[in-house]
Amino acid sequence: MLCPGWKVLSSWACTERGSGGTSMADNEMQTFAALVIQFRSGLLKHAQRILGNAADAEDLVQHALDEAWKERLHLQGAEAFRAWTGRVINTRAISLLRHHRAEQRKAVNAGWVTVLADDPEETEGGELWTFIQEKDLREAVDRLPPQQREVFHLRAQGRSYVSIGAQVGRSTGTVGWWLHQVREQLRERLQPIAEERRLSVGTWH
Repeated sequence: MLCPGWKVLSSWACTERGSGGTSMADNEMQTFAALVIQFRSGLLKHAQRILGNAADAEDLVQHALDEAWKERLHLQGAEAFRAWTGRVINTRAISLLRHHRAEQRKAVNAGWVTVLADDPEETEGGELWTFIQEKDLREAVDRLPPQQREVFHLRAQGRSYVSIGAQVGRSTGTVGWWLHQVREQLRERLQPIAEERRLSVGTWH
């Protein structure tokens, strides 16, 4: 961050102005501030579409604008500013989503992802699940029928089909079928969310 209070447009270029600002620094700040006013709302919407979280999107846009200020001499014109900040947001957002996914695998979500990974076909769309967040998965699981939700949680705990069947009073074949249905329902509900977020990367207006 360049200086405290970066959201206040007049604070930009504070490092250049210091104790004795120049008209050149003032002009740079005014030009940059005009670009921020023009594009910040669009950048924020774009970041939120990808991340699905307003607070994370705000931080991401802050990061992109701070980086843009550092590169301001190379960003000539509104289109260059728009394209460059958009690329920064895309790259950073993908990195954040992958990091969140890795953290989720280490936490309670690890068991849930394991259930999805029981399906050999799931590996083909592994990259798509990068765009699914923990809250998305939790909401989808909560919408499962009670019996399917129960076997899902038991499987996520590492229980075998035999152990699950003994607890719920069903055969291993039934347990396997229920888990197959669980994967199909979760994929049906989550895939559109993931695809929408993936498509939003690199396209914003």
